[in-house]
Amino acid sequence: SVDIDGIQHSLEQIAWVERADIRRIWPNELVIEVVPHKPVARWGETELLSVQADIFAQQGMQGFEALPFLAGPADSQDQVMPQYRLLTQALRPLGQTVERLEMRERGSWFLTTNTGLELLLGREQIMEKIRRLVTLYEKELKEQMNQIARIDLRYANGLAVTWREVAKQDAVVQ
Repeated sequence: SVDIDGIQHSLEQIAWVERADIRRIWPNELVIEVVPHKPVARWGETELLSVQADIFAQQGMQGFEALPFLAGPADSQDQVMPQYRLLTQALRPLGQTVERLEMRERGSWFLTTNTGLELLLGREQIMEKIRRLVTLYEKELKEQMNQIARIDLRYANGLAVTWREVAKQDAVVQ
């Protein structure tokens, strides 16, 4: 007489539950399997993002500080998560990982790597810009990466480099 659908629905309303499976074993037994969300990133300041780009709340963020920080306008997680995956793969040859990725209100992208390097990506042709960066990295920037604070990739035919305070100079690579 137990309402299995009701129990399943109630369990799936818990923030950290991705899915609940319930089955009866005759005559008087229920088997309940609860599958929790697997967080892959922090979403904003108070939530987490699962592998499936589901946002869920976690009581307190302790233990999740090492996860990358992703952010975007409301309901943009389905755009941010695939972009995060692509950028993570694209930056691997540079020895960089994505620590922070933000989609801004007007659709432009801002990224910070694990080494503190900031990348301004703009709104369009993101992967083409990253490919340009990887090419220039191999040719020009590899030996100087630890001196670079920011790379602005919003230009059509080049990029702008902002050097760390030690160098106190700006250069444009075309």
